[in-house]
Amino acid sequence: MSEHKNDEVVSTSADLQIHYDELYGPCCAENDLLDILAKADEDVKSGRVAPMKDTFDELRNDILLSINDRII
Repeated sequence: MSEHKNDEVVSTSADLQIHYDELYGPCCAENDLLDILAKADEDVKSGRVAPMKDTFDELRNDILLSINDRII
């Protein structure tokens, strides 16, 4: 079954979903990104973040401990 609308043919519900995703997908992705950035900004303002150097130092130490545990 097909339906004509604005010189386009939408033949199935799957086609309709694809058409919807093409139109609104980028908008939703942009909104999701803006939401993530707003939450990240709140984290920074509230002091819930650590300096990147501290994070990498901790990861490096964890990896070294893991390697040492396998060697021993």
